[in-house]
Amino acid sequence: MPQDASYRKYTEKVVQNRLKAVEAFKDTTALEKEISCGQVEELIVQAENELILARKMLGWKPWESLVKPAPQKQWNWPPAKIDEPKI
Repeated sequence: MPQDASYRKYTEKVVQNRLKAVEAFKDTTALEKEISCGQVEELIVQAENELILARKMLGWKPWESLVKPAPQKQWNWPPAKIDEPKI
């Protein structure tokens, strides 16, 4: 994964912050309070899920250019204009 890929940059930042917290706080209650994203068991599940996503991202390669240009109104919201019923 390229160094400048947004997913990599931000995920590494989260992982490094959590690693520092794990090294600093040996007490699980203090660690959970510091990270404030759940219990230690939940943090482990989050890390496992992030690893699964990272492996998928390697296959998807979202940092590469699109094969063809995106549709002009791809990011418009709502995706479809629904006419109000006439009463």
